[in-house]
Amino acid sequence: MIDGKDFSDFVSGFVAFIKKVCRYILTSTKEYFKTAILIFILAAGAGLLCWYNAKVFFEAEMVCTFTEMNKKTYGEMVHDLDRLASSHSYDALAKQLNIPLQESKRIISIEGKNMAGSMLFEDITQDKSPIYLDVKANTSNVFPLMEAALLNYLNTKSPYLITKGKNDSADVSTRLRQLNKNIAIADSVITTIYTYLKIFKPFSDTSITASKFASLIKYKNDMEEQQVLLKRRGEDIEMPVQILHGFVPPDQPSSDKSKILRLTLIVSIVSSCTFAVLQKALTGRRKLQSV
Repeated sequence: MIDGKDFSDFVSGFVAFIKKVCRYILTSTKEYFKTAILIFILAAGAGLLCWYNAKVFFEAEMVCTFTEMNKKTYGEMVHDLDRLASSHSYDALAKQLNIPLQESKRIISIEGKNMAGSMLFEDITQDKSPIYLDVKANTSNVFPLMEAALLNYLNTKSPYLITKGKNDSADVSTRLRQLNKNIAIADSVITTIYTYLKIFKPFSDTSITASKFASLIKYKNDMEEQQVLLKRRGEDIEMPVQILHGFVPPDQPSSDKSKILRLTLIVSIVSSCTFAVLQKALTGRRKLQSV
């Protein structure tokens, strides 16, 4: 059982340890300030070079829903595109997205994310929540083209979706042919009954025939509704991914230059102090060995 005194001793000991570490770092830096300054200049120079070469970019996000496969699969498909863009494989990127080569060279990165902002290719959950496609480019003019290209890519580049689309299309076509045949037969029967009612109505009781006539018309109407629904399904059969809202690029570009400056300052200070401490430690070890 830890009481208040033990905890107080632990805190005071920890604080004393931190003070010793800070004092050691400070004395090492003062003692080997030439090394610290040299490392600081080298790290700062490398950081400033990165800052100078950092490019401005436009960034926008497209949100999509999907009905087939899962988020991880779509995430891996998008991650393949991002690897092509990052490695400057513009020929392959243009081929995958079916866009001009010149336009593919404008793409900096393509990332797929889930609603929480995590990378989509790491998401193994099975829910159908929307997916987010984040694109960075060096011009805003490429986003309308990328919107259509990414939608087409996600809907047509999976062998599973291609096979399923063909099977569904064949199934819809078969059912439509059967419906068209049944509708044609119903039309023929309706025409026959209508002619019968016109000719023989004065000579017989046609109440039963009229009832069948009305039922047949309702049956035909039901088949025509199914026909319309099947045609709509056939039109959407290869579009399991749909856009909730497209890219809305900003008017002004963004830049990572401020982040690079902050990171440069932190890395320069830490690296200079670290090298000074290492040099002090190595020098002290050599002195001990010589003794």
